[in-house]
Amino acid sequence: MVALPVSRDLLLAEIRSARKILDRWERLVDPDNAEHPMPVLDAQAPEQYLVECLIEMQAELVIVAGKCENLAESIHNRLR
Repeated sequence: MVALPVSRDLLLAEIRSARKILDRWERLVDPDNAEHPMPVLDAQAPEQYLVECLIEMQAELVIVAGKCENLAESIHNRLR
């Protein structure tokens, strides 16, 4: 019998937290979402605001990638 590599609660929590981060950035990148304009591209702002936004996005995408990689590796190792 194959068992989960981590608890179901942990799988769900990691997937939901990754989705929450991605949802935030999806809203910001979506040009049709006027509630969350992207600095410089959709709203007047100093160019530095766009740079800071992209730095934050990059950092959070690394976090999401790490969460997904850790889950995938756990599953892979369990199935070997």
